[in-house]
Amino acid sequence: MIELAQLDTQEYLVEEILSHERTSTGRMKEVDRYEFEVKWVGYKETSMLGYKDLAHLTLFKDYVKGIPSLTRIFKDV
Repeated sequence: MIELAQLDTQEYLVEEILSHERTSTGRMKEVDRYEFEVKWVGYKETSMLGYKDLAHLTLFKDYVKGIPSLTRIFKDV
C-alpha cells in the first residue's frame, strides 16, 4: 500500500517503512525516541522520520504491529 505523507509544504508518497532506530534516551516521551527509515515512491534515497510524521499512516501501524518491542511502545497507535 502506498500512502501520502506531508512534509513541510510538499506531499510525498510513502512506499515502505524499512527500519527503525532508537535515537534518544532523554526526557522525552518513549514514542518520540524513535526514527523510522522511509522509502519514497519514485526516489532511491530514504529518509529518517519521527513518529509524529508517520503515526497517521496504515503502513506505520502495520510496521509497528509486526515488531513486538514496538507494539508495546506504540500500543495506542
